[in-house]
This record gives sequence, C-alpha cells and structure tokens, in this order.
Amino acid sequence: MGSMGARKLKGGRDSCDGPGTWQEWRRPATRSWHSRNRSSVLTEMNWIRTIRPCVPAAGEVHLWKADFADWVGRLAELKCTLSLDEVNRSDRFLRNEDRDRYIFAHGVLRRVLAACRGCEPGTLVFDLGDHGKPFLAIPVIESESIEFNLSHSGDLVLIGVTSSCPLGVDVERLSRKVEFEGLGDRFFSSEESEAIRLRPEGERRRVFFDTWVCKEAFIKAVGDGLTMPLDSFAVRFEDEQTLVGDSAGKENPRLRTSWFLDRFEVAPDYVGAVAASTETLAITGFLLQ
Repeated sequence: MGSMGARKLKGGRDSCDGPGTWQEWRRPATRSWHSRNRSSVLTEMNWIRTIRPCVPAAGEVHLWKADFADWVGRLAELKCTLSLDEVNRSDRFLRNEDRDRYIFAHGVLRRVLAACRGCEPGTLVFDLGDHGKPFLAIPVIESESIEFNLSHSGDLVLIGVTSSCPLGVDVERLSRKVEFEGLGDRFFSSEESEAIRLRPEGERRRVFFDTWVCKEAFIKAVGDGLTMPLDSFAVRFEDEQTLVGDSAGKENPRLRTSWFLDRFEVAPDYVGAVAASTETLAITGFLLQ
C-alpha cells in the first residue's frame, strides 16, 4: 500500500466510466449501509493514456496510475522536483528499491498536481492535517479547491484528484506474501472475517484484498488516520455493489452522511479502491506516461 496517511500490511513492502448513484440501505438494529450502483467497471484495459493531467470538473474524480517501468529512467528528474524534506526521507531508506519507489511515487504526485495547478512541480508545498493527511498548502486558488490522495504498492502508483470533496484511494498487489487470514481476524470486523472464511479457498485472498483496499480508502477519505480502527465499520460486497456501514455492535458517526465507495482492477495482480464523502461521483482513469 505505501499510502500517504495509511497503515502498512506486514509481510512485505511493498475509472469507472460515468457517474454512479448511491443508495442508503437499511438493515436491522439501526445499521445503515451506503453503496454505489455499479454501471461499469474500471479494468486494466480502459485507462486513458496521457501525459497531460487536468483539473477534474465538479462531481468528478480523476484516478491516475503510473508504472515504475515507465519512469525508472526519469528518477533523477523526479528527484529534482522533491522538497528538501522529501529528499532527506528518500535518502534514509536502506534499500535502493524502497528509495527509488518513494522518489517515483512522490515525484509523479507532484507532476499530476502541478499540471492541475498550472505551475512547476518543485514549487508545490504540502502540509499535514490534524491526523497526518497531506494537503496542498501552496499554491492555493480560492475559487478552485483541490483534494488528492496517493497510494503505491509494488511497481504501481495510484493518485486520486477531485475538486469536490475529501477522498481516499488505495492500491494493493494481490500476490504479496502476507498471512491474510490472520490479518483479517486481527483488524477486520467479525462479519468481514467471517465473509472471507465462507468463500472458497481460492477466492479468499482476493476478497481479503478487496476488503482491505476499500477500508483503507474509506479511512483516508475520512481523514482521521490511525485514530479510526479498521473494525469500527464494515465493508461488504453484494450483487457487484460495494457497501460500507456500521460493524456489528458498533455505531460509527462518520457513517451518518453519504459515502461513495468503489473497487476496481488497476492492473493485472493489482486491486484498488476509491472513497469520497459524496452521493455521486463520475470516475475516469488515466495512465500517466
């Protein structure tokens, strides 16, 4: 995952086209569930190839993915755009692989946001919110707000950008060596862990990662960071819909408003998710080269 403001899985390091409509699902004992009607699926084949990011219109989110293989020859160029703090952080990595992927992820993020703001990548200044979620401090355009989120796993970076509302994204490599059943029992709600165990053995890993990326994207959209436990809400999948609601025996005040949540295929062996505090959201996926 390697996400800004997200927790890490132990065991290794590491758009949908058109608008969707949310519905509130009522369940027993005052539990409410939010879902998005899925009209199309973002797969590894329908991301738009481009080199020119732009600002999403109101009600839209642009998802940007980038592959390390396309940028490995430009790492020095990307590093020149990083802040002194980012350079120092990259230099503290013990493994060259981790250092290079940090430079790649944060350099590409600067490329995307600078294009949206019409400035040079090196002039961007980031700050942190109360719970550690990064935001763009400079430049600020009062008439044009921008929200973003970054995640990276393996060789892929996933960036979400919108002008409408707080959002979170997450990406994970499905083949990562993790004890997913133990992690699910430790961090997930009881119903999520049970849902994984009830699946055929060959499907459990995928269901675990589908659940994980959805929960991480939701927490990052909320912006409470590690103060919001993963088991304080539940994600479920029904009839190709992704739903989020209260976990059994717990009420999460963050769920009293509408939420958009969707999962998708980022690339072969990679699954991603996007969450936003809104009822409807049009998603477009781009491959940045």
